[in-house]
Amino acid sequence: MALVWLAIGLVGADAAFLPAAQHAAVLAVGLLGGLFADQYLPRRVMIAAEALRAAIVLLPLAAWSLGLVSLPILVATAIALAALRALFDPAMQTIVPIVAPDPPRLRGLNGLLDVTTRTARLAGPALAGLLGAVLPVIHLLWLPAAASLASATTIASLGNRLDPPTRPIAATAWSRAVQGWAILRQDRLIRALVLANAVMLAPWSLTLSVGLPLLVTERGLGLPELAVLMGAYGVGDVLGNILASARLPRRPYRQMFAGYLWMGSFLIATTLATSLPLMALAALLAGLGGPFFFLQFLATVQSRLQGTALTALLRLRLALVAGAMMLGAAIGPLPFHALGAATTVALCGALIAAVGLCGMLNATRLETA
Repeated sequence: MALVWLAIGLVGADAAFLPAAQHAAVLAVGLLGGLFADQYLPRRVMIAAEALRAAIVLLPLAAWSLGLVSLPILVATAIALAALRALFDPAMQTIVPIVAPDPPRLRGLNGLLDVTTRTARLAGPALAGLLGAVLPVIHLLWLPAAASLASATTIASLGNRLDPPTRPIAATAWSRAVQGWAILRQDRLIRALVLANAVMLAPWSLTLSVGLPLLVTERGLGLPELAVLMGAYGVGDVLGNILASARLPRRPYRQMFAGYLWMGSFLIATTLATSLPLMALAALLAGLGGPFFFLQFLATVQSRLQGTALTALLRLRLALVAGAMMLGAAIGPLPFHALGAATTVALCGALIAAVGLCGMLNATRLETA
């Protein structure tokens, strides 16, 4: 919230290049991270990533104290944070099956971790809106720095209980680099889900990172109103997680793609709403759809892969997603300048809905893959 809001204040719609830089970092780490990260225990990768993140997020604060805040400083910070996330997230997902080895507990733990992320999406913007009304936006960066430091300390305190029963298998650098690609080539179901996720997340990221903030400013509103809108989306995220975690559906892949159709439709409704309460309601309903896809995706890959194979696939998935989102963010300023925020967000919603509809039509084939 802070980085994007600062960038919009500096360069307006060209702030779309900030998430583009982040996606480039995730793409690079997703493709090349296995060359070094897979040689270490996932727990150690997580600790190192969080400790570095705590320090790097304070870089804009240091620049601000010297009167040197600029877009390059914000971009450099965003790149570093995104690269570390691309190491942390796959490592975390790799240890989930260790903590919860049986399917019911695995589904429950995935739901808990997912709702944690979605609750943060709710609480973060709300807290940013409250503090942004009384503090310079730059000071919001103290919060993620403290959170990352607390995360690293907590993971370290758990000791080796999070470590796999065997250490990572020694492998050549080339085999580590291409392992994720080999899985995509061999597994038709995982390939279809990863590609659909990547295509959908390009317009989704552009909408949430830049589209909604620009839509708010286009309508003469400010950061508190943006916090309401993003917070409403977060409420929908949390409710969607609860609904998606409640039971295992009989037609899981039809349901997961229905979530995308639902999300895209209500993102379009957000641009048609004529008041902030109606915009917030549409954003809340849009947020319901995401968990239905993501939780089933995790259950699928964690049931078919394990160990370094799971890490490699999840890291490659991040790379493909980042590549798609980087492309979306890079071309984002063009439609924003030419069509305006409302039309661009509506087009993004339509693309998300189209991915969902296509997946629903092919759900039967996916369920037999």
